Amino acid sequence: MLLECLEQSMDFEVLGESSKAMVNFRIKSDDYIRNTVLSSHHKFVVFKPLTDSHRARQFLDLLPNSVAIWAFRRVEDRVNSSIAMFGDHNLQVLRGLARGEGLDKWQAQGLSPSDLEFLRRFDYSTMSPHTASALFWYLRNTLYFSQGLQDYSNVLPLAYEDFAANPDETMREICRFVGAEFRPEMVSAVHSQSVGRSESRLSEETLALCRPLYNRLHEIQKARLRSLRNAA
Repeated sequence: MLLECLEQSMDFEVLGESSKAMVNFRIKSDDYIRNTVLSSHHKFVVFKPLTDSHRARQFLDLLPNSVAIWAFRRVEDRVNSSIAMFGDHNLQVLRGLARGEGLDKWQAQGLSPSDLEFLRRFDYSTMSPHTASALFWYLRNTLYFSQGLQDYSNVLPLAYEDFAANPDETMREICRFVGAEFRPEMVSAVHSQSVGRSESRLSEETLALCRPLYNRLHEIQKARLRSLRNAA
């Protein structure tokens, strides 16, 4: 949704998951990123390295004045969307990782030995695909903190729900963070219909694991935006 909004401005060259910047949804080489940015005729070049989010710090170091937006979403909605699109894929991946298999896959990148030990605590023979999807959400979002991104003022956590519910104000904040000009047409198609669309099937135990992480990211987002407003 955010990429679609940015594409409404001629200031942005947007390279998403299925763009020329990706091979099998993995971002191309660091040299490719540098060359693409330096040769672009746009003010801003945007990449969506979702499967490479464990490399956020490396990407930021490639070129000066780089910034990142760490988009996150309510675990309940992420789980429902993931199950609808990919079925029990997260369950299969986590089951393999717990057995020490598939450690070369993108889903395992950035995980620490303690993360892998955490995964081995669960019984995947009885786990539901919904719980596995929530655990995967948890692991990928803890990468924000394991990379120390909470200490990077040029990384903005961004809750999908805030954007969907209040697109005009949130997009203005995003543009202020990036250093871009806000245009109303950027958010003309944003809606909040996917927030809380389906009932959650997660246990209270799983929600108790995931919700504090969401809240922690959300608090950092609000603090970063307050700092931007004060500076402005």
